[in-house]
This record gives sequence, structure tokens and C-alpha cells, in this order.
Amino acid sequence: MDEARDELVKGIGEVCISASSLEWSLAYLTSVVRYRGNDDKFVEIASTPGAPLKEFRKTVRSPGALQAPEQAEAEKILADAERLLEDRNRVVHSAIMDELEPDSRLYDAWHAKSNSIWSVDPIYLNNLARDLKQCVAAADAFGTAWEERAEDARLA
Repeated sequence: MDEARDELVKGIGEVCISASSLEWSLAYLTSVVRYRGNDDKFVEIASTPGAPLKEFRKTVRSPGALQAPEQAEAEKILADAERLLEDRNRVVHSAIMDELEPDSRLYDAWHAKSNSIWSVDPIYLNNLARDLKQCVAAADAFGTAWEERAEDARLA
């Protein structure tokens, strides 16, 4: 494989790994907030395709599940996760085609669901992977803070 294709493959791999981490974090966060840390619910959510985002959305939108400041933060995490995972879906469910132009570093991709062709650039893939990782960090920080508050309330 040539260098440009190697970068493309690496970028797609980074997007997939980062998206999996985000789904894991959303499953964890849902199990902590909605199911009080129930490990069985975590495994159930994490092991079902599409469930981490769906269950996190239900948790965030459940009346009384979160207080106002937490609600705003959870809504931001949800909006970011929805957008980023949709971008991941477009990447992994597209057919990558040969270079647009000879000696170009860009490739075309066809996304069947939207019937759209888009240019794939490794820089875009790297940025998407980075943004997914940032969303993971926000979700993990939210979950850690939630667990600390729950523990403080339990000890009080």
C-alpha cells in the first residue's frame, strides 16, 4: 500500500476505536446515572449495537433523572455524541474509492444510505477521532463526578 492509503486506513481505524470508546463511556454513564452502577445493565447496554447512544438519550431525557446544571452538561454530551457517531457511521458505512486525481492524497467515498459522494481526507479522519476522544473525556468526567456525588450523598 502507498503512504496516502496507509494514512486513510489508519484514520478509519482511529475513528472506529475512538467511537467504540465513546459507546463504552455512554453505556457506563447510563449504567451509573440510570441504573445506579448495575454491572449487568452496563454489559447489556454495551453489548447491544446502537444501545449505548439510545439508552443514554433516554436517560438524559427522563424527567427528574438529572438536576438543571447536570441536565445541561448531559445534553451537550448527548448532542456531541449524536453528531460524532453519525459522522462515524458515514465513515464506516461508505465505500472508499480510488484517488480522485492521480498523485492526490484524497479519496472519494460513497455513502449508500444518503446516496452521497464525499472526499475523504486523512486530516478529517484524524480530527473526527480527536473529537470523539474529547467527547469520551467529557462523558467520563461527568460519570466520575456523578459517582463522587452519589458516594458523598451515601456517606452523609
